[in-house]
Parts: sequence; structure tokens; C-alpha cells
Amino acid sequence: MVEPNWDAVGKAVRERMIQLGLLQEEVARRSNIAPATIREIEYNTVQRRRGKRTLRALSAALDWHEDHLEAIKNGETPPERVMPGQDPGEVAAGAASAVEALRELVDRVTEIESMVRDLHRKVYGG
Repeated sequence: MVEPNWDAVGKAVRERMIQLGLLQEEVARRSNIAPATIREIEYNTVQRRRGKRTLRALSAALDWHEDHLEAIKNGETPPERVMPGQDPGEVAAGAASAVEALRELVDRVTEIESMVRDLHRKVYGG
């Protein structure tokens, strides 16, 4: 079993907070974790076991996949966060639906153009 790397977790949290322009108080509010606990994790000042729930809440507050910090702690590559609508299956289904809607619009515009031509012939002869 790999020894937990809390220094890497703290570094990742610190860098992400800077990247997002967040203060500990904002991360605390987003995660519902006490600012003191976030400080302990960020600077690795208190060696204690942290529950998965804490790391998941902190990951989510930092706009990461909920298992991001757990992976860093264990020396693994963090999973990519899939945003709503970014799931490949959802994207493909949405694209297919959009293509079908566009085809229907093209067909309808073609019908309208034909009707306008017919009307033009009736009004102006020809």
C-alpha cells in the first residue's frame, strides 16, 4: 500500500486556490469544511487521517472531479472531471438531435421557398 502523500495534496490545493483566485474562507463555504481544516490540509500541519468525504468535498469546491485529491494523495493520476453535457454519449446524442433538427429546418425552408415561387408566379404571371 502506498503511503499517503499529504504534501502533494496540500500543494495541489494551494495551487488550485491561486489558479481560481479563491481564499480559504470561500473554499470553506463551498465545501462546508472548517477553514482550520482547509489550512491544515493546505499546509500539512496536522498529521491525521482525513475521510474520503472531506477530500471529495474539497475537490468539488475546487471544481475538480470528486476523487481528484484522493488520487493525488495515493500517487495516482486524478480522474478528469466530466461537466454536464460533456459526457461523450450525451454529446453524440445532442449532436445527432441537432443534425436532425437542422435537416427538418432545411426541408421546411425548401417548402416555403417553393410556396413563395408559386405565389410569385400567380401574382406576377410567369
